[in-house]
Amino acid sequence: MKQKIPGLAFIVLGLLLAALPFWILPVCDQSVATAAGGQMPMRCHWTARAELGLGLLVAFGGLLYCVAPEKGLRPGLAIMQAGAACLAFLMPELFIPVCDGARMPCHIGTQHGLRIVSLLTLFLALGCTFSDIPLRHPLSWTRQRKP
Repeated sequence: MKQKIPGLAFIVLGLLLAALPFWILPVCDQSVATAAGGQMPMRCHWTARAELGLGLLVAFGGLLYCVAPEKGLRPGLAIMQAGAACLAFLMPELFIPVCDGARMPCHIGTQHGLRIVSLLTLFLALGCTFSDIPLRHPLSWTRQRKP
């Protein structure tokens, strides 16, 4: 049961990351008028969709972390979770930025909420990575086996 606690935490953080830009701290729901007279969703809409995919990836990785063998796949899954958390942190800043307006709901709440949840996921993933890697005694390489 003790080994399933980080997996359950990954599932919760992944679902929180997926739900945050839609229901908890929603992004802007307006559309932008194009020059051709059509309507197009704002940039934060696409950020929310990308975060949905990353959140579901983290949740699925947490499910795999729960059923993975004790020391076999877990360090690799934790590294994958750390990479997904880094992408989730950089998504509203670098890849698909949120709206430029300082008073927009996506800029005020969603962006900061995504930062917090992705940093929590990153810290959990790094902790799981280093706790699952078996460590040897620092002087084990100097010891000689007797014949």
